[in-house]
Amino acid sequence: MILQAKRKIAVADHSKLGKTAAWLICAIDEIDLLITDSGATDAQIAPFQAKGIEVKCV
Repeated sequence: MILQAKRKIAVADHSKLGKTAAWLICAIDEIDLLITDSGATDAQIAPFQAKGIEVKCV
């Protein structure tokens, strides 16, 4: 599904940012948009923005 998607959107609350999991859905470089909550700090979202990923905190 990821290979066929026109746009890849990840949704994660701030407690998940910066963590490593035992599984991989897709590489971070493949994500177009990250949606997270308002608890995310600038330091947590900076690595995503540095890779050109759009970040929305809601």
